[in-house]
Amino acid sequence: MKIQINLLVGVITTLALAACNVATATPAPKPAATSVPSTIAAPTVAPPTAAPTAIPAIPTAVPVAAKKIVASTSWVGAFAKAAGASDISVIAPSNLQHPPDYDPKPSDLVNVAKADFILVAGYEGFAKRMHEAVGGDAKKIITVNTENSPEVIRKEVTRLAEVFKTQDKAKAWLDNFDKEYGKLSGDLKAKARIANPTIVSQVFVTPWLAFSGLQSAGCYGPAPVTPAQLKTLADLKPNVVFENAHMGGGDPVVEASKAKKVLLINFPSDQLDLLEVFKTNSQRISDALPATAASVAAHTWHGAAPGCAAAAAAGDHAAMGHGDTHSHGAAVTNTHAATTTAHSHGAAMTQTHSAASINATTTQAANVFGVSVAQYYLDTAGFHGMATTLSNTQKIDTGYITKINRVNKMLTQTAWGPALQGKAAAFVATANKLVEALAAGNVKDAVTLAAKTHDDQHALSHDIDHWLASKPAKAAAADPFSISVSQYLLDNAGFHDMATTLSNTQKINTAYLTTINRVKKVFAQSTWDKSFEAKAQKFMTSLDKLSEALAAGNVKDAVQWSGAVHDEQHVLSHDIDHWLEHKPAKAAKANLFDISVAQYVLDVTGFHDMATTLSNTQKIDTGYITKINRAKKIFAQTTWGDKLDSQAQTFIGTLGKYVEALAAGNVKDAVKVADLAHDQQHALSHEIDAWVKSQK
Repeated sequence: MKIQINLLVGVITTLALAACNVATATPAPKPAATSVPSTIAAPTVAPPTAAPTAIPAIPTAVPVAAKKIVASTSWVGAFAKAAGASDISVIAPSNLQHPPDYDPKPSDLVNVAKADFILVAGYEGFAKRMHEAVGGDAKKIITVNTENSPEVIRKEVTRLAEVFKTQDKAKAWLDNFDKEYGKLSGDLKAKARIANPTIVSQVFVTPWLAFSGLQSAGCYGPAPVTPAQLKTLADLKPNVVFENAHMGGGDPVVEASKAKKVLLINFPSDQLDLLEVFKTNSQRISDALPATAASVAAHTWHGAAPGCAAAAAAGDHAAMGHGDTHSHGAAVTNTHAATTTAHSHGAAMTQTHSAASINATTTQAANVFGVSVAQYYLDTAGFHGMATTLSNTQKIDTGYITKINRVNKMLTQTAWGPALQGKAAAFVATANKLVEALAAGNVKDAVTLAAKTHDDQHALSHDIDHWLASKPAKAAAADPFSISVSQYLLDNAGFHDMATTLSNTQKINTAYLTTINRVKKVFAQSTWDKSFEAKAQKFMTSLDKLSEALAAGNVKDAVQWSGAVHDEQHVLSHDIDHWLEHKPAKAAKANLFDISVAQYVLDVTGFHDMATTLSNTQKIDTGYITKINRAKKIFAQTTWGDKLDSQAQTFIGTLGKYVEALAAGNVKDAVKVADLAHDQQHALSHEIDAWVKSQK
């Protein structure tokens, strides 16, 4: 098992560093389990270096009163304690450099055999021996997803509490955790915004950057830093190095740059307190950050440089856990659910810093089609739902941060023109404040700002309607990218479902009116090619007829026109495909707005969910083919520019292989390529963020 894991880590390291654009050195042999260096506040330990296995179904719930629990490591044991268990024994000592490499003694295995529940993460070198000690009794063994992300912690603690029948204790612990986490992360992000340091990080601790609201300019490890790597990283002039406390490797960078070294941990001590890890790392990061921006004036922020974009993406997979090794191979049977849970879905993993303000360059000549697309995504982001839910529940859903930042990225790159610039800037500013309140866990301010964001959204959308009614000049010729975006909205509007539901139920859903009108606004500003312009206009006319029937409550006509709209949608989309296949000339130069739209589609297509579901179910959903192909059309018509093109083309090629595996019903290849596509999506999105910053 240990040989398999070491081989797997070597492969993963090679892939991660290749994506980092860093020369790959042969990884050094894994050090034997040793005590933690004296420079680290003991007892602490390093994160493991293999991804966890998929989480099997938890055994039938049994009251855990007086039940004996044996955990593989302190990390696993801490989850059990948080869930309310009390009689917990840990196999691997917490002060080892790498607990998963521990070699259990016979007495340890005897202890395992006597346990009522055995908790493992699945990546431990001795996990198999623990299974054997209980004769493979699945009723006793629980696999825990060890990630130090709020989302995973809540999920796993709740899951274990249901088995242990300790829900009350788990709820009390989680309530306190949410409060402490919000304060730690919020305080750290506030300080980080002032300090704004240049950071280099070890690849397996990159996720802690998101916790603190920071980004990395470059990365290293786990292999020893080569001379070429050292020069590249030193040239970034970092003033802080985020080091893995239990793997090391960053001292050459620290010495060459004279930067502060921050030792970050993942395992709790023998007290089995998960919050200890957050408090320890928060304090260490805070202590290393300069008190003011002036103190780092000599170290200009470089953004998310190519040196660490892939590592940041890999880190996102594991939240603040060990899973940033990104293992998907033979040593573990099913890793995706364990390694990707927190991918950009919460405060810890989401880019929580506010989006930039409206660019001055975007306020010159308004792009009519661009404004209509920005309005579409502005109106479909769900600001009404956010405001209502926040007000009703008084609880923060950190997933809102992701939605807001995605929209804000696009709005900041939209060419609004003088007539709309003021309202657009006001909306972005309010949305930025809402992100800050959500990230800080400030419910009171979040409720107020969510309501204001909703109001500002309506005001901006109303002004856009008024401006578009004045019939500003559209583009003179059909543009492949704009046409592909129109097609994407056309095919994702749900006309098939509308027609089917109307026909089956003979009842009108007035929400269809909203969907149709939003799509119509974009189509009205599209410059269609002559080869399919007549069909586009016919489709628009049918949409008008369907809208009239829906508004009048005329079921018979609504059924008739919804069927016509569905048919015409397919015909128009087919003609667009034919036109795009003849490779009309794309834009000669990368465009900020086009890239931001492509990124939005990239991030909302659902590559995380596809990969997770495929891995967990081992079943193919052919609906994924449609999703992927629709997004791929936009990516294919995007002019990426020199900085992004190679990475984008690689991703597009992977999507082609993904579709082939799905279409062939090849589950094994589909799971493998799904993981790769998900990884590449995040890496490309990180690179887009960096590129956009470089254009300002």
